[in-house]
Amino acid sequence: MPVIGINNSAKQAAALAKVNNTLANSDLIIPIGASQSFIGRFYLPINLAGTASGAQVQITVPAGGTTYLVGYEICNGNSATIVQADQIVASAAFSNALANATDHFFSGFITIVNGATAGNITVQFAQLVTDAAAATLLAGAWISGTLI
Repeated sequence: MPVIGINNSAKQAAALAKVNNTLANSDLIIPIGASQSFIGRFYLPINLAGTASGAQVQITVPAGGTTYLVGYEICNGNSATIVQADQIVASAAFSNALANATDHFFSGFITIVNGATAGNITVQFAQLVTDAAAATLLAGAWISGTLI
């Protein structure tokens, strides 16, 4: 018998500019209940005001989950090429220096099987290397998926 899921999405309302490498919560937060699963996608357009900062993203989840899987790609907007693609199996930052002052994006798929602790799936953002020229998560970034 198929399981009917609950669709849930979050959108970045305003640009989130960072001039340091300390990860900060974005508006991209989806609540997840105890023992729930989430299967979804994300699209994170960013702008680098300078060439030195790069960008990093981390998707955090409640403690004690049983599955964490993120497949992602990072596209350099200057060359329109995928400069990095990987899969991670634990909540950790993924990043790239990018080295071009222009728009770029991070995108990918996420699968979470939560444990006994309800909480949030949260997208965090920061510069990769602290620099006075801001790295900005642009308004309109999103995460969307189904809670099962």
